[in-house]
Amino acid sequence: MLSSMKGLNVRFFKYNKFITVTSIIGIALSIYLVVIMTLFSYNAKASVNQEFKQIYGNMDMSVGYDTGKIKVIDKSLYDTISSQAGVKEASPVLISRLPIEHLNADIYTVGVGNDELAKSRYHFHENISNSQVILNKSLAETLKVRAGSVISIENRQFVVKEIIEDLDGVGVMPDLFILPHTTLTDMLERRPDTKNTFATYILLSKAGNNNVYSLAENIRLIDKDLRVDVAEENEALKQNLSQLNYFMIILSIFLLVVTSLFIISNFEVLFYKYKNQFAIMRSLGATTRQIFDIVLQQSVIINICGTAFGFLSAVASYQLLMKYAASLFSIKISVVQFPLFQTVTITLCCMVLLQTLLLVPCYRYGRILPVRMMQESEKIDFSNQKLRKVIGYSLVVLSLCSIVLGLTSSYGTRALDLLLGALFVVFGIFILYPIYMRAILTKLLPLFKKVLGNSSYVAVKNVIPQIRKNTFITLAIGAMMIINIFGSSLLKTLELNNDQYLRDQYVTNVVLTNRSTDSNQAASEIRNELHRLFDSENASLVSNENSVVLSTNKTNNYASGYSLVDLDEMKKQGLVKDEMDHADNGIVITRKLADTLGIERGDQLNAALYPIGSGENIPVGKLTVEYITDKLPGTYAEIYIDWKNSKFHFPYMKIDRVFIGAHQLSEITPKINTLKKLYPEFKVHTFEDALQESKQMFQQRWFLFIAVMVIVMLSVILGVINSLINNIHTRRKEFAILRALSLSKQGLIKVILTQVYLYLISGLILGITTGLLLTYIVGLIDGVRYDFQSIILVSGIIMAIALVVFTPFATHIGNRKIIGELAQDNK
Repeated sequence: MLSSMKGLNVRFFKYNKFITVTSIIGIALSIYLVVIMTLFSYNAKASVNQEFKQIYGNMDMSVGYDTGKIKVIDKSLYDTISSQAGVKEASPVLISRLPIEHLNADIYTVGVGNDELAKSRYHFHENISNSQVILNKSLAETLKVRAGSVISIENRQFVVKEIIEDLDGVGVMPDLFILPHTTLTDMLERRPDTKNTFATYILLSKAGNNNVYSLAENIRLIDKDLRVDVAEENEALKQNLSQLNYFMIILSIFLLVVTSLFIISNFEVLFYKYKNQFAIMRSLGATTRQIFDIVLQQSVIINICGTAFGFLSAVASYQLLMKYAASLFSIKISVVQFPLFQTVTITLCCMVLLQTLLLVPCYRYGRILPVRMMQESEKIDFSNQKLRKVIGYSLVVLSLCSIVLGLTSSYGTRALDLLLGALFVVFGIFILYPIYMRAILTKLLPLFKKVLGNSSYVAVKNVIPQIRKNTFITLAIGAMMIINIFGSSLLKTLELNNDQYLRDQYVTNVVLTNRSTDSNQAASEIRNELHRLFDSENASLVSNENSVVLSTNKTNNYASGYSLVDLDEMKKQGLVKDEMDHADNGIVITRKLADTLGIERGDQLNAALYPIGSGENIPVGKLTVEYITDKLPGTYAEIYIDWKNSKFHFPYMKIDRVFIGAHQLSEITPKINTLKKLYPEFKVHTFEDALQESKQMFQQRWFLFIAVMVIVMLSVILGVINSLINNIHTRRKEFAILRALSLSKQGLIKVILTQVYLYLISGLILGITTGLLLTYIVGLIDGVRYDFQSIILVSGIIMAIALVVFTPFATHIGNRKIIGELAQDNK
């Protein structure tokens, strides 16, 4: 006789080691994964914020006039803007281009103060005085200077104070001089076109919790021509971080669902195994509270142990795994300071949530009477089946309403509506699927008999009464497949979208940018030299932008920008479609310009130029629209005109960019070196360098997601195998009767494997269907790409593991003596 409740609990754990250990492992894995995903999300946010700060510094917005506007920011306007309510700090930035000896080029130059706002934006650290300059690393290498060297800028001597790193991660950046604001102001005061210009634009940071958009609107009221660029409006970064948060939230929800199903299933197996003992205890006088306390204490001990192991494993992984994963997988993984408070909070929330879910079996088994307890263990139908149907269909209807609302609402609430719709439909299907699974299998029985034979028919028929008890198996596999499909598809989408963004920036693998402002004649010479050097690689040239005035029968004097290009070379490289007649006056335009002017392919436009100092438009003839595209590669202009059309050459024309069709930079390194000796103003950029930094981030995400999926699979497969083995053990007498009648050993193996695969395939169908549906709905927010490879891979692994585990297990059952098996009482 047991002397205490504590002794009874110890006895339960002692004789149910496998169930206890697997339950603790299941909770530990779930806590570990949720904490790791929290750390991953925290880490990703820190990385994105770091990248954001790399681009924008501490500024919240910049204020200035568009290039080409007659208006300038003088000292009075600067004081007005910087004194606005809500402005914490303001920093004037003056931009110009200054000539430098040796390069025969004008270098992009900014004049800034020594304040922290300017330092964070342009990433320099030293204070600079009137005779000092800061420049970027690649320009310093070209000029062969270092800190302390003296260089001549516009016939003035400057000492190099600091050399800053090139910002390669933010696109193609120009070479840069940083001068004191007062120095550049004095230099520009001598020019009539820049006199009285205090700033080209102003960097602003907001004070406290002031709304940045309200502040921007107030500044626009000062002058409607002011352009206000808010740093938070970078859509690429916002979309990336937003998708990552959706990924983590949904992944965590389904992970906790899988774990709770696993733990509850283990308790179901335990209670089914000890239904006789619980019934006897109730008959001898044990109260419902005592039974409840027994079950509750067991669940609390298992929960605490699992939570502790999971938390400690997560902490160890963060400190160790992140440290050595970089060298192990040849990737860069950013490690930020361990967020202890957030981690402990998430861990406790998960533990409370799991314990709340475990109260359901505790309460249910503690309150029922002995006879009812025996009946519950053998019950076939779901309890409250009508209520379950009502809840399931209600969730599906709510899902449809949320989806419709999301598709018709603004972007701000659209994401939340679609996310809720996706979750509602998943939970609705999960509730309805087990209810209708029995009816579906009953309808399919004749087909199983006809296709797979009598053994499989018997196997399926015997599974139907067990559906309620083994619902966990189907739902757990389904939830695992949802995690796999949604997670892999979302990560693949993020990776492909980012790659596409970089490809828009680098239309070929190698891009040359020109720092020179040479004349028309020099541009033609450089063009000939580039064609000679890169003849086999197909080098296409793009000039800097000039303005052209267009007119049609519908529109008069519409000003737009154009660039001169080598259309023949671009066609060879595939940068423009090879569908053009290529007349001498043919042009390529953007779809936006075509819609604005109301023109189509083949239409003609009257063109006029506005030469500097002429005071009027000078007609230069007609242009024929030969092709319309969404975006012109390599320029922000809206028109491509062939370089051969000399009417559109202009005095300050230069070769702005060169797109070289080489697969690797190493293939053309000798030619690049030859070009730089002739024209040192050219700078080399490669798509691979820009892509490498992006890939490092996604390799980190894939690494963590694969680790998550491996542990989820282990947890689910462990629970499924445990449940199926216990289920088979409880039905050994049934199998023995079948063997005594006519079933052979091979037939028994076929029956067991058929039943196992029936559960697995049902779960896979549920998971794949629901996972694709969930991914599609969430994809309505920003688009999604499906990852079918992971679906096939994970499904194949599950089927293979089942074959490896249950074939020898079924063989072992078939080798046992029938008489001994008939003596089993299914306990």
